[in-house]
Amino acid sequence: MITQSRSDGADLCLDPFDKKALTDALIQYCPTAVVNLIAATNVEQCEIQPHIAWKANAGVVATLTDSIASVYEQTKAKPHLVHISTDQVYDGLGPHSENEVNLINVYGLSKYTGELLASRVGATVLRTNFFGLSRCKGRLSFSDWLVLSFREGTPITVFDDIKFSALHIDTLCRIISHSIERRPAGTFNAGCRDSMSKAEFAFCIAKSLNLPIDQVTVGTSKDKTLKANTPP
Repeated sequence: MITQSRSDGADLCLDPFDKKALTDALIQYCPTAVVNLIAATNVEQCEIQPHIAWKANAGVVATLTDSIASVYEQTKAKPHLVHISTDQVYDGLGPHSENEVNLINVYGLSKYTGELLASRVGATVLRTNFFGLSRCKGRLSFSDWLVLSFREGTPITVFDDIKFSALHIDTLCRIISHSIERRPAGTFNAGCRDSMSKAEFAFCIAKSLNLPIDQVTVGTSKDKTLKANTPP
């Protein structure tokens, strides 16, 4: 496995917008698959600064698919692209089939554009929502934030009007591995069979880790002023 980043610590330190550098790296290493994990995922930030959303969620995919196409032209080998997308391309209560796209915020629109770009090279697009321990220094996942708040007794509000069917990161990794092996072209929902609200999820986490919930308030997304529309 070869990792890429613009900062130190990865095997490849290159700008994902540099088509030549990306193409040269793909030719040099000849990977059988490329997993695109680059994304701007802060929904509120995407709404306020749409240029960031478009650059990370669509621009990177455009460069990557151009590079993959260029590699195929030069070598007749094409690494399979696995592109991670989001459940925010849906609106209304689910479950949703893959063709029921309804875009209501900048984040969802930019991610859907990335999906369309990925489809140019026969990618596997996984629409998902996941939880687990964050490996990014200084960046908490949703579940990290919950656990930290419980342990420190920080007052938080969790919403009972937003449902999701999030996967644990280990499960998502197994699905990615399966996608690399089978190379299915198309867009697929990757989630649990059942859903739960963000509030239910928070209480499940607290119960499983035996953490106090004295400072937890149950509310709705309408109680908080948000810039972005939030799919329920």
